[in-house]
Amino acid sequence: MTPLVLRSAETPLRALGIALPGAGLAVFSLVSDAYGELVALPLLLLAFRMFRNRVIADEHGILDVRTFRSRLLPWDGITGFDVARPGGAWAGFCVRALEPEVEHDLLGLRAYSRRPSMRDHGELYRFAWALEELRSSR
Repeated sequence: MTPLVLRSAETPLRALGIALPGAGLAVFSLVSDAYGELVALPLLLLAFRMFRNRVIADEHGILDVRTFRSRLLPWDGITGFDVARPGGAWAGFCVRALEPEVEHDLLGLRAYSRRPSMRDHGELYRFAWALEELRSSR
């Protein structure tokens, strides 16, 4: 089974939004005597970590790759998928993997805007349908 790799269209843009100020600070600190690299390096590392956010579905289950951790959800317990706001302090909308008593937020597929456009919301539903089709074909 070929792994299905899903990535939100907003992920590279958000990573770039953090990388550009970091790169600007790095260049500024090279030109002047400021210590901008102390702030630039963590920003660039954070942007690199954010750029890798994605969801990978294969025969073992769903791997939710986030900025600071990854989580594998086996196919056995998953009963379906839904699009809703994630729990906790997270903003935006995401695809959720549903189990009989638990809902797992797949934050690697998050649309960050408070009121996502129809394109963003539609993209999340297409991701949920693709994962559901993969789950039902097992």
